[in-house]
Amino acid sequence: MKLIPLLFLVFCGAMSASARTVTSTSRQFSVTGSENGRFFPVGRDNRPGLVTLEPELMTVSAERIKSALLSELHEPDRFQGRIQIFIRPVGPDAMPIGIVSTYYADGWQYTVEVPERVDENKLLAALVEVLLAEMSNRAPGDHAAELPAWFVFGMAEQIAFNVGPDLIARRNLEIGAQGRKTGIYPGKFNGRTIWQSATSDRFRDIRDLLRTNAPITFRELTLANGSQFTGSRSAVYLASAQLLVRELLRLDPAKRHASQFLGNLSRNWNWQTSFYASYQSWFTKPLDAEKWWALTLLDFTSQQQAMNWDITYTMQRLESLLMTSAELRTATNDLPHRASLQIPTLVRTWRVADQTDALRPKIGQLEALESRSNPFAVELIHDYRIAIQTYLDKVEGKGASPGQRNDLQQRLRVAAIEFLQQLDRLETRRQNLLKTSVNRLAAR
Repeated sequence: MKLIPLLFLVFCGAMSASARTVTSTSRQFSVTGSENGRFFPVGRDNRPGLVTLEPELMTVSAERIKSALLSELHEPDRFQGRIQIFIRPVGPDAMPIGIVSTYYADGWQYTVEVPERVDENKLLAALVEVLLAEMSNRAPGDHAAELPAWFVFGMAEQIAFNVGPDLIARRNLEIGAQGRKTGIYPGKFNGRTIWQSATSDRFRDIRDLLRTNAPITFRELTLANGSQFTGSRSAVYLASAQLLVRELLRLDPAKRHASQFLGNLSRNWNWQTSFYASYQSWFTKPLDAEKWWALTLLDFTSQQQAMNWDITYTMQRLESLLMTSAELRTATNDLPHRASLQIPTLVRTWRVADQTDALRPKIGQLEALESRSNPFAVELIHDYRIAIQTYLDKVEGKGASPGQRNDLQQRLRVAAIEFLQQLDRLETRRQNLLKTSVNRLAAR
């Protein structure tokens, strides 16, 4: 089952002589299209959620989405198949996004054709699909992996929800910035994200949607390709798919079963065989999954919204989480005493293994704090959590090239420098937020 029509089009006539064709490349992606997006100038179609694609910006967006997907699955970047993206000078209603997987003697290659002006939700789903296909086809098999729609759409929704801003790159001029130089702008993704809800209950919108609409059964959700649901039911389907993917990932924090599921898709002729083989610790037959999904929906929709902590208490909790208690000796023969160390001190003075042991628990602690945080501090807490996770991934060699993995000391040094710089920026933001909160309290 293909959830996006496989329609591989040739050029609709020659490209306009006034627009130069350019190609932008990264390690995995090659993007070809017109320079500066001149086929669809700003203002021609200003419907919400539409973005004008250019090769340079498309490459940035594709790499961001890949990084978010790898982070969600706790996977290193071990890509094997190149992905070619062609931006076609036709309107968004004239051509769907097409994905073609082709097997050559040296492996799989993937072609994505996308209109120059496209809905970013569709763009995200298409890129997630081709990236998941590339990951699934790495394992030896006798056919191309067929991805279930619920997994692709659910993963796309989960990425949009978790990453928030900076997912889709766009130009300043596209958002109507006056007097600013044309350049890459980290535009905000228009899907449902934690940044669009002024509440500490990150899942309020999803919870309310599933609470107030007829539920979708596990069978309906997993056998549909998404097109059967229209209008408000389409939103319920996407929310249900996101919840299903989220809960499956929560069953296995190491994400080994999700990776096993993807790897088995090219070995089996249907996703169900791969799914029940990979998740047999929880589901041995469809009835088990149906019961689990029904209980998951009931539990999720019956939860009450958590009460917000005020900004002062939130910042106090954040400050305590950013400190690590340790036993120190001022001299060799002195008795140890307890002291609280800041994260930069750990990075500069502790062994890597000790840093990892101290920092890894903070990821879960920050995530818990994020769920109870005052709305004004949610983004800051989120960014601290991502910064720590990114540093640990780099320390462990996730996403590193073979040369970087071999040069351990250089990789650790670069990772530490980048992490310390990120912590400096976050500390500046934290201090500014503290001042703002104090001023807000004084004005009451």
